[in-house]
Amino acid sequence: MKSKVIYLLIFFAWQLCSLAQGSIILPGKSFLSPDKSKTVKLLDYDRVYHYVITDKNTGKVCVLENLYNPVFAIVWSADSRSIYVVEHVAKGSLVQILHLTGDHWNQYSIGDPEPRFHDSTILDWRIKPTGITIISKITLEKENERIYECYVGTFDVDPSTGKTSNLRKKHLNFENCLQLESKFDPN
Repeated sequence: MKSKVIYLLIFFAWQLCSLAQGSIILPGKSFLSPDKSKTVKLLDYDRVYHYVITDKNTGKVCVLENLYNPVFAIVWSADSRSIYVVEHVAKGSLVQILHLTGDHWNQYSIGDPEPRFHDSTILDWRIKPTGITIISKITLEKENERIYECYVGTFDVDPSTGKTSNLRKKHLNFENCLQLESKFDPN
C-alpha cells in the first residue's frame, strides 16, 4: 500500500511538472482536442520527433515529422482544427502550426516576419478563435553576430495559411533585451 501511495504521489508530481509553463514535453505525451474527437501525440522515431494525430471518430492517423526539438508547448485551438507548438531552434524558438483543411493536415513553421539576419525567441502567445498572436524577442545581428537592434515583435498568424500580418515593434535597449525571458523556455 505504501509503495502504491508513493507511486501515485510521484505520478501526480510528474503530471503537474509536465503541465507547467517552461517545461520540455517528452515523447509519448498525448493531447486531446477540445471537442474530444482528436489526439496529437509527440513520438520519437530513431531520434526524430513526429506528431501523430489520430481522429477518434474515423480512426484515421496522420504522422507529421517535426524537425525541431525540444518541444516546449502543445495547445489545440478552440475549434480543434489547429495545433500550436513552441519548439527550440538554433538561435531561439519558433511556433509550428498544424492545421486541418478538409481531411488533410498542413504544417507551417512560424519564426517571425523579419527577413534580416537575427535571433528570435517566442516570449508568449495569445490563442484566439480565428488565429494566434505571437510575441517574440527579435535581435538583429551583423554577420559577425554582433547585435545592433533588439525589439519585441507582436504579429498575427492565420493558421489556415501560415501567413503573418500586423507586425508591431517595441524597440528595446540592450539591457532590457537581455532581461526578457520566454515563458516557454525552461532555462
